[in-house]
Amino acid sequence: FKWPVLKEVACLALLLALGLGVAWPRFLSGLRFEDEGCLAYGAVRVLQGQVPNRDFVSLQPPLSYYTVAAVFKLLGTSLHSLRILGLLNYLVLPLLIYALSRQFTGRALALAAGLPVLILGMPHYGFVPLAVWPGNATALAAALAYLMAVRDEPRPRWAFTAGLLTAVTALYRQDQGFYLFWALLALNVALRYATAPAPV
Repeated sequence: FKWPVLKEVACLALLLALGLGVAWPRFLSGLRFEDEGCLAYGAVRVLQGQVPNRDFVSLQPPLSYYTVAAVFKLLGTSLHSLRILGLLNYLVLPLLIYALSRQFTGRALALAAGLPVLILGMPHYGFVPLAVWPGNATALAAALAYLMAVRDEPRPRWAFTAGLLTAVTALYRQDQGFYLFWALLALNVALRYATAPAPV
């Protein structure tokens, strides 16, 4: 590995360690019952072959139920499995914010950008993976893929990935997918008409 790559890995490892430091005591402190009952029961019904909005009323878009159903299949049907999914989602958010910030700024500022999400957000919701949290993660990943697609020279595979992740975001939360679509469209227009800064 080259030295810059090791620095990036060190920054990501630091965010991950800080995230575990904040999350682990809260995670071990026991279950706090939040809004996960509807999500968990919907996932159980999906495992039974039922379809959201056809066989039962769905308060969330369908992908959240299918994601939790897949986790239940892997880890067993329990609120603990649901919280493990939430914990993993929580740990990925600062890493995505860091990676997205690195497209615009240096390591120190990108690291600072990833820190607030370690304290705000999911720790206050008991790591319940309601649709907004995986929606946030896929929206950040879509924005990152889009920036990779337009960076330096067009990269169609990254553009396809950005579009796919935007669709996934909409399947988690339609409003997030809608906002993400318009934000990326506005960014595309801004980048098209942006001019390079004059040399100093």
